Amino acid sequence: MDNSPTLQKSDVAAIKTSLPLESAGAALAGNTGTNLGAGRMGVSSGEHARHVVDRASASAHETVDRLANRASRLAAQLDEKTQRLTQAPVRAWEYSKNSVQAYPVQAVALSLATGLLVGWLAASRSAHRTND
Repeated sequence: MDNSPTLQKSDVAAIKTSLPLESAGAALAGNTGTNLGAGRMGVSSGEHARHVVDRASASAHETVDRLANRASRLAAQLDEKTQRLTQAPVRAWEYSKNSVQAYPVQAVALSLATGLLVGWLAASRSAHRTND
């Protein structure tokens, strides 16, 4: 696994702007890009590299922290929904029981109508199959 830090666009831009390059072509002749600005800023290239690595490290830590916070919020939401789902049958049973106790005549009438409807549908379906 590659543990090397990746540079963001802002880090690259900071490096480019912090390195004063001469506009004369002779000053850059033969430069391969390995020693850009070396010794010109009063800061050694090692310190500059350390600063860039520190910034990249801080950015990576912030990203990991944001992802961890998001994951913990999603886990809490999932836990809440799981609890609601497991409690749903109990709540439905309590609601049904309370409704039947509050309206016994309507509950019996609704049950009778539902039974007749299901019976009629089942009979018409079986009659349809015997004709085929």
